[in-house]
Amino acid sequence: MTVNDERLLPLIEKKKSVERNLKEINNKILETRLAIAFERYGIKIGSIVASTAINTKGILHRVTRVDVSWYRDKPWVVGNPKRKDGTFGTTNRNLYNEWELVASGEP
Repeated sequence: MTVNDERLLPLIEKKKSVERNLKEINNKILETRLAIAFERYGIKIGSIVASTAINTKGILHRVTRVDVSWYRDKPWVVGNPKRKDGTFGTTNRNLYNEWELVASGEP
């Protein structure tokens, strides 16, 4: 018997099929969580939020990532801070759940 015995081939194909289906289901879960976060909080990539953290309170950020893999109250967000000249930088700052929505785009 070899490692790729013919009895294994159908099982290997079935495993690949299940893995593909699981990946699709996980993507649907993520998309649904993002939609729920938008419905509840108006947050999405491109939204403008103000930090509520003690050391950065009031600084505006453009949202670059919304983490909806888990959260208790508000989703965690990552954003680019606004520069003094009014443009947004390229540095990503973790705002966690310490933010409030200033402006949101379309879903």
